[in-house]
Amino acid sequence: MAVLSFCYAPPLSGQYTQYVTEDEETVLSNLQETCQNIMTSTGCQISVLTTKSKNPQLSLHTDYNLSLTGPAQALMDARGDLLRNCPLEIKLTLQIPPTINLSIMSDQFEKLEKELKTKIAVVPEKANYSSLISDNTATIEIVGNPIQVEQCRVRVLVLLDEMKSFKTEIVRLPLKLQYLICGRKRAGLLPIIEETSTNIYFPSPFADTNNTDKSDLNEEDELQPAIYISGEPSNVSRVKDMLNKLAVQKAKSMYHKDTALYARKIDWLLLHRRDELRKIMHDNGAFIQFPPIGSGDNRVTVYAENRVNAERTLRALNFQACNIYEACFYFNNRDGAIYDSTSTHTFFDSTANLASLVSQLSQVSGSEVIYKSDPGCIEVLGAERAIRNVYQRLQEMQFLQVFHQYTIFRVESSNEQRDFISGKKNGKINKIMKTSGAKIRFMPFINDYNFIIEVESTSFTKALDGLTLLQEELPAEISFYVPESYHKRIIGVGGKNIQRIMKKYGVYVKFSNTEEFASLGGYYNNEDNVVARTPMKNQINLDNLRHAVMELIHPKDRDYVVETIRIPFGYHRDMIHEYQDTFIAEELIKKTNTHVLWPDAELANSNVELLGPEAHMALAFKMMESIVPEAYDLHLPLGDELTAAIHSDQFKQEVVEFIAQEHGINVEAVSFIQDDSNQKDGLIRLCMTKDKVHSRLHSALKVVIDYLTTHNVELYDNTTADELFDRVNKNQSLSIGNNSQHNLLDATLLKQQTQSLISNPSSVSMMRSSSDAIYNGNNINSNNNPSPTQAYQFFNFHNNDTNIKPLNNPHLNLTNTHNTPNNNPLDSNKSWNPPYMQLHQQTPIPSVSTSGQSNGSSKNGDHLRAIFDAPMELTDQERVVLSNYRYQRMSIPPATNFGFSQAVPTAPTGDIWSTPSQIPGNNRRPAAFTSSMTSPPANGRRSVANYSSNTSNDGMQMR
Repeated sequence: MAVLSFCYAPPLSGQYTQYVTEDEETVLSNLQETCQNIMTSTGCQISVLTTKSKNPQLSLHTDYNLSLTGPAQALMDARGDLLRNCPLEIKLTLQIPPTINLSIMSDQFEKLEKELKTKIAVVPEKANYSSLISDNTATIEIVGNPIQVEQCRVRVLVLLDEMKSFKTEIVRLPLKLQYLICGRKRAGLLPIIEETSTNIYFPSPFADTNNTDKSDLNEEDELQPAIYISGEPSNVSRVKDMLNKLAVQKAKSMYHKDTALYARKIDWLLLHRRDELRKIMHDNGAFIQFPPIGSGDNRVTVYAENRVNAERTLRALNFQACNIYEACFYFNNRDGAIYDSTSTHTFFDSTANLASLVSQLSQVSGSEVIYKSDPGCIEVLGAERAIRNVYQRLQEMQFLQVFHQYTIFRVESSNEQRDFISGKKNGKINKIMKTSGAKIRFMPFINDYNFIIEVESTSFTKALDGLTLLQEELPAEISFYVPESYHKRIIGVGGKNIQRIMKKYGVYVKFSNTEEFASLGGYYNNEDNVVARTPMKNQINLDNLRHAVMELIHPKDRDYVVETIRIPFGYHRDMIHEYQDTFIAEELIKKTNTHVLWPDAELANSNVELLGPEAHMALAFKMMESIVPEAYDLHLPLGDELTAAIHSDQFKQEVVEFIAQEHGINVEAVSFIQDDSNQKDGLIRLCMTKDKVHSRLHSALKVVIDYLTTHNVELYDNTTADELFDRVNKNQSLSIGNNSQHNLLDATLLKQQTQSLISNPSSVSMMRSSSDAIYNGNNINSNNNPSPTQAYQFFNFHNNDTNIKPLNNPHLNLTNTHNTPNNNPLDSNKSWNPPYMQLHQQTPIPSVSTSGQSNGSSKNGDHLRAIFDAPMELTDQERVVLSNYRYQRMSIPPATNFGFSQAVPTAPTGDIWSTPSQIPGNNRRPAAFTSSMTSPPANGRRSVANYSSNTSNDGMQMR
């Protein structure tokens, strides 16, 4: 007999949110029906709990928690059915400019709803609201299961293109070839889009993860996922032929390799790290073929253009698996052996007690928890934070201490790090075992990339002590790009320079030459050619070492940052076609060494990134704004005075021609527009480029409104140039704030686009922060979703503030034993802090984040400190650095920041080349690989040595 419990939700992604409806009964009814069908087919019992919080600021992991009881194999079968047939829906939003009339598309939307079994709702823009068209958009909301919603999004984008009289063609190719023809970071598609001015929409790479029957997918072309191409008829045909030819070429030289991962870890990655997996495939131009979710199959196949890309993809995939921890808590479930032969205490014989125990552990941590009566153990699978929270909860249950036999923690790590972790003659491991009293074993893994580290002890405290001390010795790494022309200067004669730096900071540094770099495909970022490594306990010095190296590099070749500029996705195709090979290549790149990173068309993402040196970023930002179209809509009550005023020659001379000559803004007058409420509304549109919004728009509005006022034209309330321009500034500030929040998910979601041909910025990868949270970002586009990203936190668990109620369905095994204080033997009134907090106050990784964005902590949960968050004596400098950095452990890199923010400090003050940011707002982030819980970079800078003195000294040593 076994009991399984896990939090139930659709796959998490920054592109959408879980759909929450007021009709909760319907959602529960669908969930109950699904559970009933699965119980009938598998023969196990399923208990459903709602875990909605009374306090909206407190978020549990999901709204539902499922507990399954029955034979172990039946539970795994039921779990797979539940994951593949999740009735819970997600919502994805698209922001459409008001220049497109969506009301005429209602019939097409109805057809899509029936075909794809989704729901499409159109939320119109604000009526009579004067603003930039990018600040007052209509919203298309798509609701359904993730696969159908992503398909529907592409179809909606195709319909919008067809409204422009574009032709649409479909190319059906196997998923394994689609990423190959795109190339690394889709570098192969950009020239095609630039030449043909077409939109190319690719399907989701996870389209087949819910399909258990794949026998015919490789046989029938009709079943292959569709690539949609829209544009001018002649160009669409050319693109179709190009893609087919590329597919034939790539198929001949395609490299593929199989590997194995634990099946439950594969499922966890597909549920919680979908954006990171998509980013790995995107950056390496490779496709990862996963088995159907919940199938129990552990084989994964990678298809890539060559061996380098395939190996880099596999290393990145195995790194993601390293962030999933396992724990086994073994108990003596023979109660009589502890008490006496006549004992009536039979906790482990009660299915209700076991279900209550497992359910509470799952709810408090967000992990997947299973109890097996033979051999009597609780197995936990989840992130590090989840494992530690389960440990905390179990330690609070004093009566379980009597039954505890031993505890095992399992951590995956790269084979390449094995010697680093064990130390010379296993010195590090022997010291940990002697200090903590725990046993540590290195176990082989089921593939050639990782191995397993087991920490075992019969004592609760000693087991966690061993895990914590082990984490101090795990490697912390940072990688960044240094032009090869600087390598010799930095290394020095006989390595004297770099050895001095390494000895000073206790960090090992490796510079890769062209040949080594080509064999690896880059470190954490594709272009990184320098990697630094040190134990986690010394991670503070990684940043110091990077700055010491960067001081020897000219500013034009260092301190790369990423700026986000909002460009509505509908403009991307035209701008790539018109400017990519001319203005961007000839002016922007040559003058500022800054590259434009365009998002994928199917994501409908309006955030375009600029990647370049900080010293030139302000100029590059202004240059890019000078080619971005923008318009301001001035709404007015329609009347005879307005009609007469805008059709007069005086309006043409005093307004239209004057503003065009003085401010470079085109003024267009629309007599009226008809909305759904049959009210007539006058419209004057001011067309400009984005760089004129802050410098010219206010003066132009003043000219227009003064003219209308002198002609006695009626205006809406608060229609003055000052008030309208203040509204523009306010909306722009909110947009910048949302961009800052969006950086938490930033690739989530595929946002670190093509960075080839340039010197790539620093990349940081360390041990994943223990304050790791499961993110449920509102949307990949900050402009598509004005609300900030919310996180499902692993450690928010308030018995008093959370309403956890079982569903009243007689067909399901729903009992009140889970949360009734009078009946629950697991209830504890003790403080959340276990005794370990008093015994062990020297944990290696303090949980530090900036006050502005405490991404992994709850405002109301300060007393819920994790065990490893014990205070630590830090210098002021260390506090500043730790507040801006959060590291991950990794062997060889996945690509850039898997969906989360990046934070490497900006250029230090005192540098003779440093220039303050001239870009309005603070939507900048350094381009680097960071962990999921990295906080935003601080604005402060610290001084560095003069570059000329360094170079002159190095030159003398070289001679």
